[in-house]
Amino acid sequence: MPEGDDTVLVFTQLLSHQSVAARNGSGWHMCLDVLDRLLGAAPAGDIVSWTDVYDDYLERLGPALGVPSGDGAMTWERSTHVEPDRARSVTSEPAEIDAWGGSEHAADPVRWDVERTEHGTLYRLTHKAIGDDAELAATWHALLIQLDIYLAAGQLVPVESKGWIADYEAVL
Repeated sequence: MPEGDDTVLVFTQLLSHQSVAARNGSGWHMCLDVLDRLLGAAPAGDIVSWTDVYDDYLERLGPALGVPSGDGAMTWERSTHVEPDRARSVTSEPAEIDAWGGSEHAADPVRWDVERTEHGTLYRLTHKAIGDDAELAATWHALLIQLDIYLAAGQLVPVESKGWIADYEAVL
């Protein structure tokens, strides 16, 4: 919309699920940075990579912590734009599990539920033996973030779990 001699761009994205906010936010941050530079609204220089701002978006926007149940299990729910068959393969095939960093915990007692949605795929991980182990819960929280990036971008972006231990101590 015009504003004096300038133009104001109003950008809105409706998220398909809260769990995609950090990933999408950091990606759009990079895209809008490039647009600013192309339009001369920002000085020339290095373009911000989504990985440069991703940790900040994770801290501010989530994804949400897992939800404990009364029997020592914990469930996390995430969303992705990829097809359900792809989500199933990266959570069941050993080479794929290794690609997103989950191989060390591949033998953990977990159940994956994957379903198609209007906007892609919803997947849930239920770890049947979290109990009161906040460190294990934080580890799976970080692994699921790594899985999300692997599904979205096909690359392993290591995520440190220590920042969520206190949060999980509070809910367990």
